[in-house]
Amino acid sequence: MRKKAIFAILGLALATTPMTAFASSNEAVLEPTSTIKPSLFDNTIVTPFQIDQEFPINFNGGSNVQRQFTINPGYGHLKVFFMNNSSYPVTVSIVHKSTGLIYLNRDIPKNDTLDWRSFNEGYPQGMRTGEYDVTYKGNSNDVNGVAYFKMGSSLGDF
Repeated sequence: MRKKAIFAILGLALATTPMTAFASSNEAVLEPTSTIKPSLFDNTIVTPFQIDQEFPINFNGGSNVQRQFTINPGYGHLKVFFMNNSSYPVTVSIVHKSTGLIYLNRDIPKNDTLDWRSFNEGYPQGMRTGEYDVTYKGNSNDVNGVAYFKMGSSLGDF
């Protein structure tokens, strides 16, 4: 009985030692394309959170300024922080080019912002991959703004 207890304690100590060393190591860095197998006895594969793109787009020089961006496969979760630096309200829109699907069409008051997240706006599974048009419209007034984009593979990326 005593031998079994000793072997059980040693087995438990050996089983937790690599996990403790891995968890406490500051050197462990996961590459975006890497996967993790949670245990030797489990075939589940976990893909780490991944950020695909983060970039700003400026909107200046006219009353209707349109730019393009692309959502790559596997990165359909989108967060955009819009800033309207104009003295007039603007309308911002995001449209999927090949389908014409409108994901966003909203007004931003003068000198105000909009924090838009696709997963809070009815797209919890992500947006379609492909090309998109994003537009600032100022009616007859020139627009002045910027939008900061961030695309990720999971809601945990934000």
